[in-house]
Amino acid sequence: MFQIEDLCNEEANKAYEEFYATMKDYLTSKLLIIANKYETIDFPFHCIQRLDIQVKMEMTIDQFKGYMASCHFWPPYSQANPTTSILEDFMIRIQRIFGNGTTSSAEVNIKVYRKIFLVLGRNHR
Repeated sequence: MFQIEDLCNEEANKAYEEFYATMKDYLTSKLLIIANKYETIDFPFHCIQRLDIQVKMEMTIDQFKGYMASCHFWPPYSQANPTTSILEDFMIRIQRIFGNGTTSSAEVNIKVYRKIFLVLGRNHR
């Protein structure tokens, strides 16, 4: 499941939250279950442990754009809004925040912290 936790910059995090807020309407019911960390599932296990794990990824702004475009919500959003520039606008904001105005987006590295989770369950016997 795609969830960015931190872009290591308050303004970038705000830009991401605004972008993601628009995309949330394009999550399918199955993806919403994942977005809610399976907390809405009534597992047949008696002992359930949930682990949140933070993964650090470093990438260029161009790579980050490709990463964002590969997210599960992007194809249905872009199909429903074929003339949209929301991803491009978001990436321009990210470039402005992390770039110095003259550096190519292929040369600017950013740190992205992504949250993943693990659900462990077992029956007591």
